[in-house]
Amino acid sequence: MTTPEPADLSQAQEEITRLITENEELRTELMRRRARPRTRSIEALKFSGSFLLPMLDRQHVFRTFIAFFDEASAYTLGKEEWPPRERVLERARDFGLAILRFFVKRRIAILMFSLLAFLVPLVQVWLVFQQNAIIENQNKYFNIQVYDIVAQSLTGGDTTAKQITSALLAREDFGLINGIIASVFEADTGGAFTEQDAAGGRPLFLEETAARGHLVSAFSQAIEANAEESSREVLFDKIETTFGLVANDATARVPQLLRIQRDAALRDPTVGQECFRYLFSLSSLFRRTYTLSLTVDKEDVFFKGVAPIVERMSKVRLTGTDEVFVPVFVSAFHELLFEIAQKPKFGQPVREVDATAVERLLKQGFQILVDRSKAAGAEVDQAQLKQLLEVP
Repeated sequence: MTTPEPADLSQAQEEITRLITENEELRTELMRRRARPRTRSIEALKFSGSFLLPMLDRQHVFRTFIAFFDEASAYTLGKEEWPPRERVLERARDFGLAILRFFVKRRIAILMFSLLAFLVPLVQVWLVFQQNAIIENQNKYFNIQVYDIVAQSLTGGDTTAKQITSALLAREDFGLINGIIASVFEADTGGAFTEQDAAGGRPLFLEETAARGHLVSAFSQAIEANAEESSREVLFDKIETTFGLVANDATARVPQLLRIQRDAALRDPTVGQECFRYLFSLSSLFRRTYTLSLTVDKEDVFFKGVAPIVERMSKVRLTGTDEVFVPVFVSAFHELLFEIAQKPKFGQPVREVDATAVERLLKQGFQILVDRSKAAGAEVDQAQLKQLLEVP
């Protein structure tokens, strides 16, 4: 076995020492890199804190000033104890930079808080708009639900429930009731029925007429219920369009209704009674609209709305045998003729008259209705209408 040379041992020892030194350097670098993220986080936290709170940066200004003061105060000592000029300039530079950083950060902090104070109201306004959009969306679905409930209440259940629904509907604003009536009456389904359908007592025609009676009643009551909340002019503007829809529907519906015989009309007594209610409600609506138009000096608008139904009624030919709705129609529209003759203002009661004046008022109101309808463009058969309405 050969013995290693001393030179080889010395070289191996140097190699081991070099490896140990290199290993220590790598370990130190590894530890430094591991600690760097934590050091950076702490520095970032300190910077953000001093940036947002300039008060913390005042400490740095104070420290740099003390350091600069200590260096400058050394010049009061002997010349041999004076500090180097470069060190004094370095302390002065640090103090100047600290002051500059303090003012810059304070200005930026004020700007950021000002922007924040400006943005908070904007965010609040944006949230309000979003909430309003959500509420409007909910109101759309709520209105659909309300319409559905009203439709079910007016087309199902007993008569008392329907009358209560009509009374409650009359207490709502015109936006709701106008929307419901527009949806129902704009379709002009009354004109879709033929005279044979009505003469045959078609159940669907009677049921729709009965349902319309409750809507017309609610609309008529709503005019009086909202009279105190709006001026007469505003109230008339609110009802004008809806009144025209009801009158147009009645133009096609009433003549057909008058031709229905008693057996067909009273096949379902409840529906028959609600059709009677439709005629009285229609007369009530015409009377209230007339007195309101008289109050706001818009009689021409009223007579233009009723002219088509007056023309249509003047051309109705009845058999005169067991037409159950005719007496109800005549009685209801006699009240309209009385009010046209007396011309009361909206909200005023009709004057009581004796029996001798009834015939005179009927003739007078009938003549005014015919003349104003003709002036509105209607072609009225006066003799036939007079016979239908049983005017003396």
